Amino acid sequence: MAINIIEIILKDQPGQLVEVTTLLEKIGVDIYCIANSGEDEYIPVSIIVSQTEKAVAELSRNEMEFDVEEGIALEVPHHPGGLNAVLRILADNNVNIISIFSAPLKRSESAVVIIRVNDTEKTEGILKKNWIKLLDTEDFAR
Repeated sequence: MAINIIEIILKDQPGQLVEVTTLLEKIGVDIYCIANSGEDEYIPVSIIVSQTEKAVAELSRNEMEFDVEEGIALEVPHHPGGLNAVLRILADNNVNIISIFSAPLKRSESAVVIIRVNDTEKTEGILKKNWIKLLDTEDFAR
């Protein structure tokens, strides 16, 4: 149940991010979650959206630099140690987490965490085996 993460590479200058959000707004694509990191000449911004194909077409049309990566959204108990329990399972199974960020979850007492890993299929199997609920974009807040 992999989800799509669009990673857009933006120049580190004012107005770059609003250009992306304006494009997506104009075509009616909702951004469910967004994360970025780094302070460099170029900054990667990761987004999960309501309509990946539509967003990708618009980003391409506007010559934006981006990649679409597979990610896994999973439900994590919202209490101290909830995230740690999941991360321990992955570490014990030699899963390398490439990136991690969180997003809101529709009507739930749990949190949702999105991870990119070195082996999506293997990781999904490990999580399912350990009764960790996997999510798709329809589970995100709206």
